Amino acid sequence: MSSLNGRNGRNGRNGRNGRNGRNGRAALDDVFHAGGVTDIVTSTALETTMQGITSPWDPAFKFKKLRTGNPPPPDPSFEAFERMEPFFRENIVNNALNRLFAPLDLPPKGTTNQTVTLRANTKSPLVEATMPAGASLKKLLASQMGLVKAWAPTRDERLEEIMLQQTDTLTFFGALTFLDDFRTPWTLALLDAVLSWATYIEMPIKHHIDAPRPIQFSPHVQPAIPTPTHGTLPSGHALEAFAVATILHALTTNTPSRSEYNAIAAFEEDGNPDRDGGLDNYLLMRLANRIAENRTIAGLHFPVDNFVGAAMGIAVGEFIVNALTEKNQSGLYTISALEFAAVDFSITAARFATRPQGGAYIVRTPSVKPPAPDPILLEIWRRARLEAAANSMAE
Repeated sequence: MSSLNGRNGRNGRNGRNGRNGRNGRAALDDVFHAGGVTDIVTSTALETTMQGITSPWDPAFKFKKLRTGNPPPPDPSFEAFERMEPFFRENIVNNALNRLFAPLDLPPKGTTNQTVTLRANTKSPLVEATMPAGASLKKLLASQMGLVKAWAPTRDERLEEIMLQQTDTLTFFGALTFLDDFRTPWTLALLDAVLSWATYIEMPIKHHIDAPRPIQFSPHVQPAIPTPTHGTLPSGHALEAFAVATILHALTTNTPSRSEYNAIAAFEEDGNPDRDGGLDNYLLMRLANRIAENRTIAGLHFPVDNFVGAAMGIAVGEFIVNALTEKNQSGLYTISALEFAAVDFSITAARFATRPQGGAYIVRTPSVKPPAPDPILLEIWRRARLEAAANSMAE
């Protein structure tokens, strides 16, 4: 399965092509993280991240045993799938994941407010993100330039994270739980497909909205890394990081067998006595938040970009989980960028904080019916779940 990761055509977007020959025999003596090689920059970035997302922790923390059940034997198609060359297996997985969704619904050009809708292939909407257009969009982003400026002084302490996360975010998630080609090949195969699909869906939105970047408002921004040439809204890093965090949370959590997975549970505080999972789940969302936040610190994104990206990532992650666990329901997530003129992105705001006028910034309504997934995806999920169960000292 290790060769599933050689996505050189993705320009390093999701951080798996930085492994540079992990799949060749000569590279087997090297040491790799989940998304790339180990070096001083990576180690420094992981150290500052740990200090930033980890609250005082109990060394006696105990994992809870994950339920894996007694699933039926794999569909016959999976045997044929395993015989395929890795590159072609990857394309099969990407295609199967994409078929869970309907084509992206983009609003017509020239509308005052633009609502982007992502639907399941059952036609049920699972994300509705409303964004301004034209002069209203520029006014919204200009109003957030003060927030971009306020974050800039923290670049020095996060520079290694910013540099590495240009092309690699999985290494950071691999610091929280095993993510390794040999120990967790099926988990990585699933996450690779999710990251690949995320790029496929976020880029048409960026192209359609075509929102200007901070550097286009002021030369004083002086980003720490090159500014991408595509639009700023939504943040692809936020979408991808929150989707990965949501899926990893579900993989390491015991959800009641007849209940749909609800991603809001991933925002529970550490030590919640009702939490029934293996991984310290709030760390996952803190990490996703920090990855998104770093893009604003670097001078590339506005906080509103992260809000919209996070909402989409959480919705997509939850939907994929409920589809691959064959649940009958998932959440519709709605968000309006119009509300964020003076709001900074943070883990508190991202976790459905209450607005002054009531309600929440990100609203979840359980109304989406997931489609029946490809048997190959079902088997990959089952094997990823077994990997998660085997990688914790559960009692």
